[in-house]
Amino acid sequence: MTTHAALGDLLWGITPAERVAHGGSVIIEKAGCRRLIVLMTVRDEIRYWATTDKDPFASSRSSLGVVASFAGAVLFCHEFVARELEIEQLSAPVSRMFYDTDR
Repeated sequence: MTTHAALGDLLWGITPAERVAHGGSVIIEKAGCRRLIVLMTVRDEIRYWATTDKDPFASSRSSLGVVASFAGAVLFCHEFVARELEIEQLSAPVSRMFYDTDR
């Protein structure tokens, strides 16, 4: 787990002033695993971006949305990164999914 600057893709629906004042994001990855999750708290929501391959030029599936709770975010990270389940197989409480794309 590492922390980074805010991921712009997770800053939907906020004002420019909020964007400037916003904190960082947390990146969850596992050694030897190509999957990656970025989590960020924005306006009392835990927003995520997840991808099956962290190489930006690789063919992968990505998803962007909101996890319902902190416990749900922990479960999401465990299922998606540690167990390498497909997005459709997750039991984590994702309250909405904005897109699921193949690159």
